[in-house]
Formats: sequence, C-alpha cells, structure tokens
Amino acid sequence: MVGSRSRLLWMLMPLALLGCERGAEILSPRPDVTPRGDATAEAEHEDWYPEEIDPPEGTEYPVRLTPLPERLDGLPAGDQGYLNHAFSQVLAVARANLAVLRALGTEFHEEGLRSYDDAVEEALQNLEAEEVPGGLEPFHGELLAALELQRAFVEKAGAELGALRRREGLEGVQAAAKRQEALNAVRRHSVEGQAARARLLSAWSHLARRYEGRWSPALRRCLYQHLQALQSL
Repeated sequence: MVGSRSRLLWMLMPLALLGCERGAEILSPRPDVTPRGDATAEAEHEDWYPEEIDPPEGTEYPVRLTPLPERLDGLPAGDQGYLNHAFSQVLAVARANLAVLRALGTEFHEEGLRSYDDAVEEALQNLEAEEVPGGLEPFHGELLAALELQRAFVEKAGAELGALRRREGLEGVQAAAKRQEALNAVRRHSVEGQAARARLLSAWSHLARRYEGRWSPALRRCLYQHLQALQSL
C-alpha cells in the first residue's frame, strides 16, 4: 500500500507545479528564471553542471529534461552552489541508471554493473563531501537515501537478470522481451525501488516548502524534472 501510494503521489506531483507552462518553452536551453527580492547576486561557486545532458545512446529520460541554469536567481546565494553540485550528481546518476538498464541481461551485463557502481559511488562521495547549507539537511539526507536504495535495487535486478542470462542465454529475437519481463518482475516486488521513490518524493517536498514563493515556475519545473529523471528504474 505504501509503495502504491508513493507512486500515485509522484505521478500526481506535476499537477502541483503551478504556473508550469506547456509547449515549446519547456524545451528551452535555459529556463527563464526571474530574479526575486534582493537575492540577485550570482553565487560564487564552481559550476559542476555539464554542457552535455543528452541521455546515453539508445536511451531516453522518463521526462523531458531542461538544463539547470547557470544562475538560480531568487534563491539564497549560499544555496545556489550546493544545488548546482547536488543536481549535477542527480544528472550523473540519472544517466548511469539508463545505461545500466540497457546493459542488464546482455553481453555487457557485468561491464554495465561495474560502470554503474563506479558512477553512483562517485556521486555519493561528492554529495557526502558537500557542505550543506542550513535548512537543506532534510533534502540532502533524503537524496542520499534514495540513491543508496536505487543502488540496492540495481544490485537485485543485476543478480536476477544475470542468473536469467546464464540459465537461458537471452539470445535471439526474444531476448529483449525476456529481459524486460524479468526487470518488471523485480520492480513489482522490490521494496528498495518503492522506498527510493518515496524518498525522492520527500526530497522534493522539502525543496518545495523551502523555496515556495522564491523560485520561478521555470526553475521549480527544472529541479523537479531532474528528480523525475531518476525514475527510469
């Protein structure tokens, strides 16, 4: 019941994005972020966000992703550097999720799992080393917990699809269908996957409360999209 409720809340969350315009604007290279109040100075921080955000070849994000703007106008200067770094790691893990899903049960199974684990471990280490501004600790904790739970899900899915490949070979025209069927079975029964979705929803709720009335609809949408991009698992 808890898992079903968290999935329902996550699917309904876009309806709460008040002021979320539709159409071509959502694909703009940079969201139109309007400065608010006196928090207009550009934060001094190292920009970790990559120029290239395309998903790995042959994959797609579960959401139409808008790049993080260089300036997060309207937010406290101390928060901007942290969010730049945190959401850069979110993007890195979202891409790793897509890559490992494509590799599971194929000839690239073991290589894909190693690459995934390396990427997630690096992201977790970067996040754990980050100085978290006061008030963002709940978001930070929920994000870390969600990524750890997703890693546990991938480990479980890797074991299941690896065993299936050894048992049945997973070759030929029906290989993709068999892999997808096995992955869906893991999703249905995975406590870790359901818990990760709940943690991400909680992380988003902390951001929404903190920045209510301070961020633009475009920035709100952009940050939400990044958390949704983790949902490919």
